[in-house]
Amino acid sequence: MAPRLFVSKPVYSSEYFDLSSGTYYLRFRHYDPATSRMLSPDPHWHPGNMIYGDDPLSLNGYTLVPNIRAIRQSGNLYAYCMNNPIMFIDPSGRTIVLSPNATDEQKYEYWRSIEYLMQSATFKTLYSILEASSMIITMSFHTSLTSAYYNPAKQTISWNPFVALVLGDGVSVMSAAMALAHEMGHAAQHITGYLDGYYDGKLTRAQVEANNLSTYETPIAKELGEFWRKNYGDYSKQIRTNHSTDWGVYHSMSWWSYFWSGDWNKPRQSFENLNPWRPKLTIGAAPPR
Repeated sequence: MAPRLFVSKPVYSSEYFDLSSGTYYLRFRHYDPATSRMLSPDPHWHPGNMIYGDDPLSLNGYTLVPNIRAIRQSGNLYAYCMNNPIMFIDPSGRTIVLSPNATDEQKYEYWRSIEYLMQSATFKTLYSILEASSMIITMSFHTSLTSAYYNPAKQTISWNPFVALVLGDGVSVMSAAMALAHEMGHAAQHITGYLDGYYDGKLTRAQVEANNLSTYETPIAKELGEFWRKNYGDYSKQIRTNHSTDWGVYHSMSWWSYFWSGDWNKPRQSFENLNPWRPKLTIGAAPPR
């Protein structure tokens, strides 16, 4: 099947136009400009939140209060933002929001990672936990040589899509996409209440990390065919890669090996990408690096 083509410049609600279908791509749904309607129902709504919304209690914590916006939006599951895209936005179709400071390159790598990770059944389950929650998780980006972290107080994941993890053997490299999955795992622990045990002093940081690895990170890595950590501390360094989905082998030559090889132009450290996967859905084009 030929790849679908998207215009690189957002033209409707800051989203992309799918040239092959004649619709706008809004992550979870497509918008048809010919009918001014979405092609599928809004997956956020269910009988539990259609009347009272996602936070149904009033300030006293007891009385259920109908939410007029929830009623208006859920009353037509094929509408976008109560048919008012000028006043309202739905950044991802659900509740993971990209930072407004994100560059086009960072956005591209985020969606590249999501497409890649979606090959894993475990990640699909993880992603559905985040998207079904009333909690809004903000994706922010940084450029330092650190992979990622989750801030529960701000409900924010900070991630560098070009930093991969060299495991403890000094050779195996796990992708930056896996670092994203790991922090999404922490966000899921937050949503499900597992992190409460840590803040109550009933769980240690080591237990929280071990749970994240066994529940999310390790199964996802195995399902994708990547290298995986034996434990949370099983890494030696972090390196930069060309794409968030790159994983493979890290080569490091000792200084005396140059005498044996005679190749003085060969770099002392290099990374070999072994991931055969390539994105099928290209949103615009990644800016040159």
